Amino acid sequence: MKAILFFNPLKARKDEIQEQFFDIFHNNDIEILKIMPAGSALADNSLYQEADIFIVLGGDGTVLRVAELSAENSVPIIG
Repeated sequence: MKAILFFNPLKARKDEIQEQFFDIFHNNDIEILKIMPAGSALADNSLYQEADIFIVLGGDGTVLRVAELSAENSVPIIG
C-alpha cells in the first residue's frame, strides 16, 4: 500500500515523524511516498493519484485540511 503522510507542522517536525513512525509503516508494508505538512500542496498532483491512502497525524483541524484534498483526488483518508 502506498500512502502520503500529513502532519500538523505546529505540533511536530518531519524528522520526528520519520523517526517515530517509519518502522511501523515499513513493517506493515506501507510505502510512504511523501511526508508533508497539512495545508501544503504539491506542484504536481500526480503523486496524489499514486497514493492508495492519505494518513493524517493530528487533530480535527489537521484532518479537515486534508479531507478536502482527499475528496478532490478520491483517495481515502485515515486520521
